[in-house]
Amino acid sequence: MARGFARYLQAFDPATEIPPPGLICSPAPRVSPRAFSDAEIAALMAAAGQLAHPLRAATYQALIGLVAVTGCRVGEAIALDDGDVDPDERVIVIRNAKFGKHRQLVIHPTTAAALAGYAQARQEHCPRPCSTAFFVSTRGTRLHYPNVAALFRELAAQAGLEADRDGRFPTFHSLRH
Repeated sequence: MARGFARYLQAFDPATEIPPPGLICSPAPRVSPRAFSDAEIAALMAAAGQLAHPLRAATYQALIGLVAVTGCRVGEAIALDDGDVDPDERVIVIRNAKFGKHRQLVIHPTTAAALAGYAQARQEHCPRPCSTAFFVSTRGTRLHYPNVAALFRELAAQAGLEADRDGRFPTFHSLRH
């Protein structure tokens, strides 16, 4: 853009210098996202179901399922509060998403049923959580992204997911694609 603008200015002022090509490096091209197959998602869900604590297993199965079917960001899912998830109306409200925006996600009836099932399991295993978070840890607190990302790497390894052709290992963030 700078070279084009300089050429434009040179038409009015012949003393204008045009920067040589390659003077300003262009940003690195974006890496194409890793796409998960249905079998890989099923393997992740099965690995999450093998977690020792029943609440932890239910939490990660629901979290993986939600991100996979809605495409929401992991941070958005972790930030959900109880009032943001309405399985009866089949709506999830994402608050303060990227650029501070809010949006509503209409979910499939099977997703709504799975989230209602998780809410019931959460109530059974943690009747008095310490936070208003929808997805909670075994202590009833909101999940923290570094812990979620680390556990996802473990689950991916247990599920037998390997690096793709480009050498990239599966990440929770890439699950949304």
